[in-house]
Amino acid sequence: MGSFNAMMNTFGALFDRKSHIKAQHLGGAIKIISIYYMLFQHEDGWRLALWFSVLMNVNLALLNLLPFPVLDGGHITLAIVEALRRKPISARILNYLQTGCAAMLIGYMLYIAFYDVQDLKSSKQPKPEFAPPNSSDK
Repeated sequence: MGSFNAMMNTFGALFDRKSHIKAQHLGGAIKIISIYYMLFQHEDGWRLALWFSVLMNVNLALLNLLPFPVLDGGHITLAIVEALRRKPISARILNYLQTGCAAMLIGYMLYIAFYDVQDLKSSKQPKPEFAPPNSSDK
């Protein structure tokens, strides 16, 4: 339940006009790989990486249930719409809808990857909160 609440808080901050959290502050595949790299720098890195993997899988499962047409939640939503209408959605409309949403999702992933690469280039990359301090930080 904590993972769900954290995700909802993130979405709330992301869509709040007064918030300083923007879409480019979220992380994608490159950020995830860099976090794994940082976790494995610790002596208990494999445990931390396992914990992080579980956390990521739970969050990805919850994200997959969002009612976005190319995700599983979108397929469920479209099935409910078809059941309420008692007829299938036009294949042409479905094609445009899913193609457009897939393009948006891929575009967003590229957008996030651009900012992730910029973060990797900066030498002042903050350590994630969940990573324990290195022995040299003591």
